Amino acid sequence: MNSEQRLERLKEQLKLTADQVEKVAELDKKNAEKMSEEPTRTREQMQQMTDAERTDMRERFQKIRDEYTAGMKAILTEAQWKTYEEMNSNRNRQRLGQGQGQQGQRQGQVQRPRQGNN
Repeated sequence: MNSEQRLERLKEQLKLTADQVEKVAELDKKNAEKMSEEPTRTREQMQQMTDAERTDMRERFQKIRDEYTAGMKAILTEAQWKTYEEMNSNRNRQRLGQGQGQQGQRQGQVQRPRQGNN
């Protein structure tokens, strides 16, 4: 989902006003700029990072997420914020395979155990 689609989804589900749509769009733009300032790393580069480097990277990304969350909370009404949190909670459950169907598995498909070489 690209940023325009995400904004349209938020507009519909949260019933955003025109002013809120503008503010969320600006917040999204600033967030994307902050994220793009972070260097892109390959899997190999990630594996070669020290624990301190990983911790530092996690903290930088968490700060960006926290700033975005605070911005959204400032834009939305209390009722909209509650709905927004529920939307995120549902999305996170689905990502973790706790929603309808499991991630990487088609709904209704039975996963068979692997047969190993014993």
